Amino acid sequence: MTEDTVTAAFTAGWPVKQVAVRDITAVEAVRNTWWYGWGIRWIPNDGTMYNVSGLDAVRLEIEGSKPFRIGTDDPRGLVEAVRSAGRIPD
Repeated sequence: MTEDTVTAAFTAGWPVKQVAVRDITAVEAVRNTWWYGWGIRWIPNDGTMYNVSGLDAVRLEIEGSKPFRIGTDDPRGLVEAVRSAGRIPD
């Protein structure tokens, strides 16, 4: 993450998804269910997800787009970084 972009990518650097912090309207730590799996996933009624391992993720609500989840082993840290960069309220 930079001060203006959240980037989700796999080890090889592809595929990659970037979201401008200014377009994020809400952010929260979530726990995925086991059947969401790993990789790039479509989540019924909740957009897409990039996940390498584990069940912890951050859910971003994006202006003009469907929600996006990023799997992470530090969901609280990512939520705090996004909120701080985008001045998004708790």
